Amino acid sequence: MAAFARLLERLLWPVRKKQESEEEEEEGRRTHHGLQSLLDAPRCVQRPHGGAAASWGLRFGASAVQGWRAHMEDAHCAWLVLPGLPPGWAFFAVLDGHGGARAALFGARHLPGHVLEALGPAPGEPEGVREALRRAFLSADARLRALWPPGEPGGSTAVALLISPRFLYLAHCGDSRAMLSRAGAVAFSTEDHRPLRPRERERIHNAGGTIRRRRLEGSLAVSRALGDFAYKEAPGKPPELQLVSAEPEGSLDNMTCILVCFPGAPRPCEEAIRKELALDAALGHRVAELCSSAQEPPSLNTVFWTLASEDIPDLPPGGGLYCKAAVIAEAYSQLCQASGRRWQKGPNGAGKPTGTH
Repeated sequence: MAAFARLLERLLWPVRKKQESEEEEEEGRRTHHGLQSLLDAPRCVQRPHGGAAASWGLRFGASAVQGWRAHMEDAHCAWLVLPGLPPGWAFFAVLDGHGGARAALFGARHLPGHVLEALGPAPGEPEGVREALRRAFLSADARLRALWPPGEPGGSTAVALLISPRFLYLAHCGDSRAMLSRAGAVAFSTEDHRPLRPRERERIHNAGGTIRRRRLEGSLAVSRALGDFAYKEAPGKPPELQLVSAEPEGSLDNMTCILVCFPGAPRPCEEAIRKELALDAALGHRVAELCSSAQEPPSLNTVFWTLASEDIPDLPPGGGLYCKAAVIAEAYSQLCQASGRRWQKGPNGAGKPTGTH
């Protein structure tokens, strides 16, 4: 479990060098049309759901949260039964949109159909299925392009899991991530498609593109995605060799997660759940104390770093206080709503109340 926790921390809260953090924070707030709209306080209400295929023991749970973004741009799908295929086949996907939700919503609705069409009634395993997933991503991207408003920016990264009675097939493009855990240890994890990866960099340069500030054309942080058609105009190049490719690889934002559990997966520990709820309540109480004791309402950033400097027992191993960022943000947001004010960050970093009843 320690290895699993360490990788989960790396996937969800990567440690960046100071220069990279500052540049990506500045670039990440930009879109093709200027500054991106962020909320004054994060929306932390989760949207959990799940299901099970009782006949063969598969279970899944999914949850999504909007966070600081002005709009939810993630989408996901979960198919426990694939029409035309025998029991034991299932499909899951998470899509992380950027520049709008259009591409992510399209992928969640239509990628499963493209996968089924590419698989056919008698999929050949494993190579035939791997090639079918590749064709499905490219054909879905071609269909999306035919429907896309001319000149409109936006796209979506994606990660998909196709389950057969014999194999697990992971396909991803961009920085949507997946990992496989067996017996409490990480057996496999995907690697983000970034412009500076050697294979990605070679394709971008061969298509006439450039990489500036670790971004494609100084703008896009990923090198594979559905959509982003402004980067798929290199003449004489097939879809998989464009600056941005939709070809999958077998292997402060919106956040969507799907957890797929197979027979034999460990059940939740009641004692761990009790401790988790107690910790959440203690953090919420401490956030209220910090806000009520300050002369001016502190910013969420100030609250978080104050908590980080304190010795808080029973924090999750591996991620520590970072794993509780959503709990802290939700407690802070509820205090804002209860006071009938919105707190904004002032020039000196302190929170400033604006508006009244």
